[in-house]
Amino acid sequence: MGSPVLRGSGRGCAQPHHSECVHGFSAGSIPETWVYNRLSRSDTNAALQQPLYYYRDSNGAEVDFLIIRDGTILPLEVKKSDSPKAADLSAVRSIPTAPTDTVLPGIVLCTAQTAFPLSSAAHAFPISAL
Repeated sequence: MGSPVLRGSGRGCAQPHHSECVHGFSAGSIPETWVYNRLSRSDTNAALQQPLYYYRDSNGAEVDFLIIRDGTILPLEVKKSDSPKAADLSAVRSIPTAPTDTVLPGIVLCTAQTAFPLSSAAHAFPISAL
């Protein structure tokens, strides 16, 4: 078996070019993986052992992370952008819940340097805040 082929902008390669990691098909997975590791380490250090969830519906709408504690669901979306929009949290509306659950408006973790509101209830925070 040969080494796997990475696919980016239509060309296969054994080792991705820097621009493909920064701008290519997998560019969004790098900050998502970093956030996952930070959230996991944070829970472990706090002795919480709380699982992280992911949501994707049949139409492809997804939320990168769901933190669920005591019937409260906090959706987290990770964007490799310094100017996310409230629409980045649109999939939050399709999260199935029990009648007693509360879904918070959500947070977008992004590459901006400071926190800012996306709407009256949702906010964007720098990934570095983790």
